[in-house]
Amino acid sequence: MKTLNIPANLRALLGGLFDLQFKTIITTQMMPLIYGLAVVLSALASLYCVAWAFGESWWMGLVWLTLVGPALFIALITTVRVVLEFVLTVFRISCYVEAMAGQVEGIAGQTEGISDSLPRIKFWKSFTSSTKESGNAAPKKAETEK
Repeated sequence: MKTLNIPANLRALLGGLFDLQFKTIITTQMMPLIYGLAVVLSALASLYCVAWAFGESWWMGLVWLTLVGPALFIALITTVRVVLEFVLTVFRISCYVEAMAGQVEGIAGQTEGISDSLPRIKFWKSFTSSTKESGNAAPKKAETEK
């Protein structure tokens, strides 16, 4: 019996498509496919509009063929590209935030021992005593805390 030689990246993509628990994110892997499909569909839409314009009149068909059709194609592709890059940026930000969260947990574990051995700094008392002398309204709050 002959087995199919499916490339590893295609196998991962297909496995991700049928992942019902959404453990793997395949959106970033599908970007080239989505963009290629958008280019083909935009070209077909532009060609359809040009054919429609030629059906209406010869001059309108020429205008659509030379000006409006290419502008429509470029506008569609640009819009799809911007949207896909936005989605990709959101995914990259998500990865960076996840990595930073892991680093913060590691740093928090290291600093707990340091903070226990340091004496407490009496920041608020020195702040309230300097504001009493200057006559600001802040000492009223400090007096209520005592």
